[in-house]
Amino acid sequence: MGTLTSYITWRVVKVAFVTALFMSLVILLIQIFRLGVIILGLPPSSSLAFLTLWFSYYTFFFLSDGLSVATALVVADLKEKKIIHIAYSMGVSARRFLSLFLVPFSLVFASIFVLSFFMFEEIVSFAKRSLLLQYKERVIESVSERTFLKIGDLVMYVGEKSQGLFKNIFVRYKDTLITAEKASYVGGGVLKFERGSLLTKEEGKYLLVEFDSYRLDIKGGDPPEIREKKLKRDVAVNTFNLLFTPIMFSASLWLSFTLSRTHTDAYYISGFLIVVHHILVFAVKAFSGA
Repeated sequence: MGTLTSYITWRVVKVAFVTALFMSLVILLIQIFRLGVIILGLPPSSSLAFLTLWFSYYTFFFLSDGLSVATALVVADLKEKKIIHIAYSMGVSARRFLSLFLVPFSLVFASIFVLSFFMFEEIVSFAKRSLLLQYKERVIESVSERTFLKIGDLVMYVGEKSQGLFKNIFVRYKDTLITAEKASYVGGGVLKFERGSLLTKEEGKYLLVEFDSYRLDIKGGDPPEIREKKLKRDVAVNTFNLLFTPIMFSASLWLSFTLSRTHTDAYYISGFLIVVHHILVFAVKAFSGA
């Protein structure tokens, strides 16, 4: 039984992590139209650091799903190879056989438990904003004269450019329009304008203001109180995932042993459990108030 335990442990853990990694790759591909240009437009060191964080978080997030898929597939594999039938013929009880899956479950569950203390979606969002800011800085510094530039919420036109100084500049950022004689990028996501006018919308009214000097912060991001709410939401999601993992694993193991006959059945079972899992995750996010 020791060899069988080692086989089941290796297969379940490997498939769980590979599945979670694959699902994180799918999420990245869904957002590739938003992130692809930015990732390719930055130095490899910055892009690689972001991708490492991205895959680390989403692999952790999908580990519960990966464990469900791995359990169902390994059970189907054992049934197909008649290993379960052979074990029964040797006097091994169903309860004893099922207990062999507790070792890989414990390893994956321990990983989720440890990572849940410091892997949060808001950290990935912060890294994404930092990456976007780096990209904005590179593009702004290299903008050509008499050219419109658009990056996310920022639209910029420069009439002339000389040694980092922009002349006859027009900028639209969210609901704010700015025209100025001169401007420069001072770093940290801040554009400094000199002698110009600003058109903005406040409480449904447009306000036009002339200025001698004005600083515009283009970093974006949420106010501190919103970030705090999102962090609390992430803690709630991590806690739910941790508590739901044993339930999802038990359901996958029981349904696979009782209902699964082929690998196709295993995919149906794990697919159903994944859908239920993410509906509940959505509900946790909604009720957490962020």
